[in-house]
Amino acid sequence: MMLTKILEKCKEKGLTLAELERQAGLANRTIYKWNENVPSVEKVLAVANVLGVTVDELVKKEGE
Repeated sequence: MMLTKILEKCKEKGLTLAELERQAGLANRTIYKWNENVPSVEKVLAVANVLGVTVDELVKKEGE
């Protein structure tokens, strides 16, 4: 769910996922692993900051 939102925001910003990870200070392919592992708040915050959105926008389910 969160991965889908991140990919949508990347597309809106004209970023690849690799570029987003680099700008957020994350290792390559880190975000893809978030479908299987819960990321730290710090990592989600770093991604949100690069994308210019709130953490809530990334983690909330549709309709919440």
